[in-house]
Amino acid sequence: MPRPKPSIMAALDLWVQSDAYHNKHLLGNDIILEQVSSSSEASGLMPIAVSAAQGKFLNLQVARKNIELAGLSNRIEVKVGPAAETLPTLGPDHSFDFAFIDADKESNPIYFKEAQRLVKPGGVVIVDNVVRKGRVGDENIKEEKDSSVKGVRELLRYVQSQHTVEATTIATVGDKGHDGFMYAIVGLGGSTRL
Repeated sequence: MPRPKPSIMAALDLWVQSDAYHNKHLLGNDIILEQVSSSSEASGLMPIAVSAAQGKFLNLQVARKNIELAGLSNRIEVKVGPAAETLPTLGPDHSFDFAFIDADKESNPIYFKEAQRLVKPGGVVIVDNVVRKGRVGDENIKEEKDSSVKGVRELLRYVQSQHTVEATTIATVGDKGHDGFMYAIVGLGGSTRL
């Protein structure tokens, strides 16, 4: 049985609500962006055409190549096992420039804390599926009723409390529905704001 499709306006409202929730936790005030936007509008130019979250992603974006194409497959060790058990066993000789988290959402805070510990200063941590069809940003969804939403919200609150992490959520809408990922740069020393 096909599921009913929400109206375009209802979907748009959900996307805007979801973006606002994520931005509240991950984006600080960007005084420079506000000044540039005000100055441009005062000069009669069109308002900025990208959201703050998209602009932040464009600023953070780093080109990455496929591991094999980069010739690094002989330098990568794949570990198999529950990440919550495996990651804590990795010591200082296992440091990374990049971590991609796409696992059970309930454990996102655990995985992110371990990635934060293991990723070199200035490295990137991506956490996939953090919008959850807009459910994370829907404050009517109770955490005790949805453990995936609870895990993502705990992750966002944790990241918000970390002064050495800069992060943004990139929402995606497509044939797979409404979701997105969190893009974070870790180990910034607490004074760098992007």
